[in-house]
Amino acid sequence: MATLLNKNELASQLKADAQKLKAYIQTQMFDPETGFFYDRRLATGEFIKVMGAECWLPLWAGVATPDQARQVMEKMMDLSRFNSTLPLGTLDISDPRFRPVRGYWRGPVWVDQVYFGIVGLRLYGYNTEADALLEKFIDNAQGLTSDGPIHENYNPLTGETLNCPNFGWSSALIIKMLLDK
Repeated sequence: MATLLNKNELASQLKADAQKLKAYIQTQMFDPETGFFYDRRLATGEFIKVMGAECWLPLWAGVATPDQARQVMEKMMDLSRFNSTLPLGTLDISDPRFRPVRGYWRGPVWVDQVYFGIVGLRLYGYNTEADALLEKFIDNAQGLTSDGPIHENYNPLTGETLNCPNFGWSSALIIKMLLDK
């Protein structure tokens, strides 16, 4: 935007800041031991080792290295972690805190998080994997292949609807994912 507004000095500064942030994400937020991106505790700097949907945001933003993207993709495709009946929930289904029905962000599949995951995979050339996850999502999310309303989120184990029917941005993102396929 700064470039379009002919604010070239600001554009240069923003690009430099983006490169610093990219380097930080690659070196400080990725744990090579688990092959996953994590938040860090402010007080200690230690990883908050909870595998959640935020791990594929660096793919969506295009800031992961190719090797980091491969490792995250492997977790996304893992049937015991994120590739459940309805894939790409907000929490690893093997996590003991997983509570998709009464946990809000503890496991339900939110359409925006599916979108970030699918787009992130495509950015790194994992189109086959993205297609498989998208097809599984469409086939298993209750109401998507019938005349049911599109919801805000779904149960990753069953595909059943959870909260807020007729949710507008969910509908828009589903259309976008199908058009971009």
